[in-house]
Order: sequence, then structure tokens, then C-alpha cells
Amino acid sequence: MPMGDLVKTALGDALKATVCTALDKNYVRGFNEASSACVEALTGARNGLLAKMESGGKLSAQEQALYARLTELEAEMGERLNAAYEPPSAKLDLP
Repeated sequence: MPMGDLVKTALGDALKATVCTALDKNYVRGFNEASSACVEALTGARNGLLAKMESGGKLSAQEQALYARLTELEAEMGERLNAAYEPPSAKLDLP
């Protein structure tokens, strides 16, 4: 392979790697921020009820049902977010 082709190939590979790294880094930051906001909203609501229980307060039947549902939703959301996570470079069809 001529030297010019080797240089073009090396530069192309380096460019692809740089683009993929930058794309994935931005995706990861945004995904983490968005997913954390969602989970924290559920966790905050659930923790408010948990604090009431820990301080000796009794939850009403409605609050108990809400606490159980928030706990389920928090776990389900975590599972779905983990399943949805896929850096964009994994989807690119680069030569």
C-alpha cells in the first residue's frame, strides 16, 4: 500500500475515533442528566413518605399505596433507562 494511502487511512481512523468519542461523551452527559432528573423526582417523592414513616408517623392507606407504587416505578424506570442506554457511535455505520 502506498504511503499516501496509509496516511489517509490513519487520518480517517483517527477522525472517526475522535468524532465517536465526542458524540458519545455528549450523549452520556445528556443521558445521565436526564435520567438522573427522572429518577430523582420519584426518589424525592418516595423519600418524603419514608421520612414520615421513620419519624413515627403513620401513612394513610392512600399514602401506603403511593409509596409502594413509587418504589415500583423507581425500579422499573432504572431498568428501562439501563436498557435504553446505547451510545450513538454504536449505531453509526462507518466504513
